[in-house]
Amino acid sequence: MINWIDRLGTQNPQFLRECRGRLRPRSVMAAVGLSIIFQFLLYISIVDVNQPLDAIAQRDVCRALSWVIPYALFVLGGYYIVDDLGKEERTGTLNFIRLSPRPAVEILLGKLLGVPILPMLLVAIALPMHVITGLLGGVSPGWLLSYYLLLVFAMGLVYSLALLFGLVGSTSPLGKQQALSGIGFAGLALFFLAPVFMLWNTQVVWWSFEQGSPLFSEFDRVSTPLEWVYLPIAANVIVAHIFALGNFVLAALLTWQVLLRKFQVPQSTLVSKYISYVGVAYANVLLWGFFQRSTIQDFEQESGIAALAFLNAGLLIGLIFALAPSRQILLDWLRYRQHRFMDWVWNDNSPSVLAIAINFAIAAVLIVPWLFIVKGANIQASAYLLSAVSLGTIILIYATLVQIILSMRLRSPMIWAVGVVATIGIVPPIILGILTEGLADRSTFLIAIWTFLGIPFWNGSDAGNLSLGLAIGWAAQLIVLLLLFTRFSQNLKRLSAHRYADS
Repeated sequence: MINWIDRLGTQNPQFLRECRGRLRPRSVMAAVGLSIIFQFLLYISIVDVNQPLDAIAQRDVCRALSWVIPYALFVLGGYYIVDDLGKEERTGTLNFIRLSPRPAVEILLGKLLGVPILPMLLVAIALPMHVITGLLGGVSPGWLLSYYLLLVFAMGLVYSLALLFGLVGSTSPLGKQQALSGIGFAGLALFFLAPVFMLWNTQVVWWSFEQGSPLFSEFDRVSTPLEWVYLPIAANVIVAHIFALGNFVLAALLTWQVLLRKFQVPQSTLVSKYISYVGVAYANVLLWGFFQRSTIQDFEQESGIAALAFLNAGLLIGLIFALAPSRQILLDWLRYRQHRFMDWVWNDNSPSVLAIAINFAIAAVLIVPWLFIVKGANIQASAYLLSAVSLGTIILIYATLVQIILSMRLRSPMIWAVGVVATIGIVPPIILGILTEGLADRSTFLIAIWTFLGIPFWNGSDAGNLSLGLAIGWAAQLIVLLLLFTRFSQNLKRLSAHRYADS
């Protein structure tokens, strides 16, 4: 055992450090005891001890554990990781770990495997009961193998997200509050990550299982297999697993690119411009593919367009803050910048406005042509084009405004940026919606105002009012954007003068 521990410490000292700190006799006994007590209570609550054991009761126990296991791993493990990184940041040991000569991948992998080892131990004690009750209940060994394979890959992705959440949260105002970031991620895992994992598997990956599907017979399963770009991924077990595991791997790789960047250079922007382009293209293609199938209705395609619009709105708003460099980064960029266009496209220290425009263009490549394919000749081409460019313009306005705020000498500039954008983006539309509630006709003036606020509005409007209102609103946006560009250019000139004065 001593030789094995020495080899483990040589391969990954961080993992050994985490194990030594957590695998204390009292903690291990508590985890084992808690797991055994939970299994006992679960078993006697489902199985009637006064009746002979049957396959249905055993299957019910296996089903219950199948739901509990991912929730326990995702919620508890994610909380442990985020909370641990917050404590490391508060005590100052996280910077000490960064100075270690070991590779960053090795250090973070040691964290990922070592910090949630107690929740893993708690679940590992329940695995024999899960397997035995499943086999006695008629569940196929192939389904059990599929379940554990998907669970391992999902754990890797969820724990990678927890590492990123912990690194970002530990340096934010939330990180100063005890365990607040950990509770936030635990809530995300409880109400989103774990339910989505089980819903996807029951409705897609295990759709064609004959013996495993009775575990989830109480849910209304879709009558036809799900397709992605006309490929029936749910109809074939192998294809369904390749699709699910492939997306787990791609999402984890993107997460680790951001994670390594934030761990090695904490002062850098959260996301590199290259990763933003790849991430936006990947998310759009993935969602767009689910609405390209042989049995789709017109209203479903319209729902797909709306889903893509909401997805990109969230992505672009997030990237506005994730790509925007701080004042100090801008100063460094002005000192070493190269005077060429590609520097604005790829250099992570350069202003983010052009990168936001490129990300919007990547999203528009899928959405705009799809609008014409779905609606055909029944739409006004000018109306949809003006709506698309007005949405892009309002995104650029927000991006420029955030970049102006971050380039100023302010205390907590990111909080200022989030507050200003949230106020401008939420308050005026709410006030306008209250004032215009009940109006059946949308005049040119109202359409122009809605368009100026970033919500192109044409329901209940005739063709003349629609095109003219969109054009006026977009023109007003261009004027505001030009003024913001001018102000940002002046800020950059001041930063250049400040750089020369310092030198």
